[in-house]
Amino acid sequence: MDRQKIPTVLVVDDDADCVRMMCRAIGTIYPVTFAVDGEEALRKARVVMPDVIILDIMMPGGMDGFATFCNLRRDPRTCNIPVIMVSEVCRKTGLPFSGESMKQYLGAVPTAFIEKPVASEQLLREVENVLAYEHGVRDRNAETDNGNRPYEQCRTLKNAGWFDRFVGISGRR
Repeated sequence: MDRQKIPTVLVVDDDADCVRMMCRAIGTIYPVTFAVDGEEALRKARVVMPDVIILDIMMPGGMDGFATFCNLRRDPRTCNIPVIMVSEVCRKTGLPFSGESMKQYLGAVPTAFIEKPVASEQLLREVENVLAYEHGVRDRNAETDNGNRPYEQCRTLKNAGWFDRFVGISGRR
């Protein structure tokens, strides 16, 4: 009997309350694992090979969500994993944030973007939408390209603090 794999979700956020909420919401239906920073997220993504990654943008330390996203896209093992970015960047900075701005600054776009605070139902609905879309795309492309979707490579981050200048935040680290 051919059983379908149950999709797994990786939640990446430095805020313990957000991680708990997201894991509870998604864990009612899907297996969930989590990471608290970008470095841990990259390690877990390479081992677990989740079907979706939920990634916070503004995380302290050496690797914020943007850098994590770029590293995921550069790695052939993780470049096709859909990423849902979550952040308070719009609310905190007042700047509009979209896939187009991501493409302009990073050269790639996440699968979806959700502004925090996010309701459990909204998060679960977005994960289910992404999984449904990804499953459909992979089914249609299975015979022609082995399910691989092309992603543009992120541009090299030329200097530290580029995100701070982009959103106008100083001294957040």
